[in-house]
Amino acid sequence: MSTVQVEATALLCRLLDQHDTRINGKALFEGPWATAAQSLFRERMLRYTGDLPSATCYECWVEQARIVDDPPKSYALRDDQVLQMCPECKDIVAPAYIRKTYQPAVEQLLTHLMIGLGLMPQGVRAIQPGVVWRLGTTQLRPGQLQTWYFARTLHDLAVAQALRDHLQGEGLLHDAVIMTTSETPLPTSVPMPPILAL
Repeated sequence: MSTVQVEATALLCRLLDQHDTRINGKALFEGPWATAAQSLFRERMLRYTGDLPSATCYECWVEQARIVDDPPKSYALRDDQVLQMCPECKDIVAPAYIRKTYQPAVEQLLTHLMIGLGLMPQGVRAIQPGVVWRLGTTQLRPGQLQTWYFARTLHDLAVAQALRDHLQGEGLLHDAVIMTTSETPLPTSVPMPPILAL
């Protein structure tokens, strides 16, 4: 695995381990995560989710500046630029990506995980919508099955407890493996089956 792939995986895990997985374009296209973000875009692991009506001023980095949706023609903006109206700096021409938001394409990640495990992608089932999924079952050896799960925000005690309760109810507490974006080891207050951090 290359350094870029490691950094891309770290960025993806960091985003997925937050309750709000959205990130703005400035954070993705500038600074330390830019290379990792480009790798995630190439793999279609990030998707565009919308435009913000305002963003931090691109000149002073202090004030919240409104984005002008229909700027006067006198500004002659390129397609990759927007006009910001900052209360302090006034009119600012900025890169268009400062107003765009993105989030991880969880369904794409789930498909990659399932293919890697040799499971059929249509077998995925949401246990806690948007948070925990049952990926499927593999056979370790005759008579010994292993059920795979993927969980975001597993560091959250409520998520961990709900997943444990589900596993116990399904009789899978000792036959499941959980993949997660959370850092391990997890809090020990909720005993869990084996956990693999991505």
